[in-house]
Amino acid sequence: MRPQGAGPQGRASGGERVHLARILWHLLKFKEPFNPEVFAQAEAKMKRKQLARLQNLAANLNYQLVPNP
Repeated sequence: MRPQGAGPQGRASGGERVHLARILWHLLKFKEPFNPEVFAQAEAKMKRKQLARLQNLAANLNYQLVPNP
């Protein structure tokens, strides 16, 4: 079942909409042309922060994160 009002392609998922909104916000705020490198750096920073948050949570619960082989 597809959402009401969605066309044959359906609607963009929530993650895609957030990503597009972040790109649009950056372009409008800083008035500079699209540069995928800026967004790649932001994504890498966000992933590092998420990993650090997860490691802190695991340490608080007396767990240790082990990378997959």
